[in-house]
Amino acid sequence: PGFKQFVHPEGDLYYNDASRRIITASDPALSTWSQAIDTAYRQIIRQIGGTLPLSSELWLSLQQTGSLEVAYYLVDHDKRVIYWLEEADARNLGLGPFESDVDLRTALTSEYWVHVDYCPGHKDLDVKAEEELMAALRHGCIDDMTAPGSTFPWSAEECRQFLSILEGFRCISSGESLAERMSCIARVRQIHGYGTQNARLDRFQGLEDYLNHQIVSSLLLALGEAFALGHSRHLFKRMTELWNGRVVYQRHWKSFLDDMRREWMQMTYFVS
Repeated sequence: PGFKQFVHPEGDLYYNDASRRIITASDPALSTWSQAIDTAYRQIIRQIGGTLPLSSELWLSLQQTGSLEVAYYLVDHDKRVIYWLEEADARNLGLGPFESDVDLRTALTSEYWVHVDYCPGHKDLDVKAEEELMAALRHGCIDDMTAPGSTFPWSAEECRQFLSILEGFRCISSGESLAERMSCIARVRQIHGYGTQNARLDRFQGLEDYLNHQIVSSLLLALGEAFALGHSRHLFKRMTELWNGRVVYQRHWKSFLDDMRREWMQMTYFVS
């Protein structure tokens, strides 16, 4: 009984009380913090009206800023979401705004996987989630190979590397590595409206309309364009493609920077 200490593979400490299903990064060996944890736990149990649901855990975070403050959220491992007992303003939590309940659910799922990433040591690996991750990576690999506008967060080559690692070490796959990938996928899905009527299926969606609206015809611009040999328009189009939908993909940004460096080097050689 009581708290057991766990060390995250990257080095952080956290503590788990398995009997009460409490998780915290605050050292419960400190008497002041231990008392605050006990008080917060009793208050939350009182609000629930009994005991924590079997699928839930309680995260408590203590901060000493003048007075001792305790923040919390509950983790539902069956539904894969975090939640609170009272109404919470999603914007104050850095989670909103949301256009639909589906949008909110996807965001809370992403936060769930962030939690599992930070606290992976006290629970067994979610085998079902591992299968879901591998299926998503296979889809993402094919999607990136066949669709220039793929909205999947990783390239086909990156997906193959992840799959190779997961398939090669299935018996000892770490929960935090799985959770980190799942959190990223859930976050990207939420950004693109996954599961909603107006889901963004292509990263170039709406690009042409935006470009036509931004590019205005004029004699002065035409002269400037001619002087730049069309480079400015080409550069504007590429940068707009990268930032379309206010989402930038690392692999495409890296490719753009590599191209720019090559062009700058060629210009340097030409001038010198």
